[in-house]
Amino acid sequence: MVRENGVRALMAGVYHYEPGAHRMKMVRDGDHMGELQEAALDQEAIGMSAVCIVISAIFGRTTPKYGQRGVQYVHQESGAAAENVCLQATALGLGTVVMGAFTEASVSKAVGLGPDDIPLCLLPIGIPAE
Repeated sequence: MVRENGVRALMAGVYHYEPGAHRMKMVRDGDHMGELQEAALDQEAIGMSAVCIVISAIFGRTTPKYGQRGVQYVHQESGAAAENVCLQATALGLGTVVMGAFTEASVSKAVGLGPDDIPLCLLPIGIPAE
């Protein structure tokens, strides 16, 4: 999710990553960061961020092959991805935090997730607080 004037040369909106094409696709235009902040129990870091990455999962993609272990693998991979986002943000002099306190249904609605897609964590990114 990108807020108005949050990223140069990128319109405000909600984007979904398409791994097959390795691209982002806008699924909802406009600044919806306020809606996401409400879904995240009104946490201030969301409201102050320029961008918020929402990591989500469709467990049905891994559990057919790995059974319940597939859920564990998804959580491991999402944690590793979140850590890499945090490391890159730090390298760029930006602030971020991994958030798990939110209402799943409200986050799903704000970012346009499908019925099988479960939000796992939020990573608001912006200028670090001093």
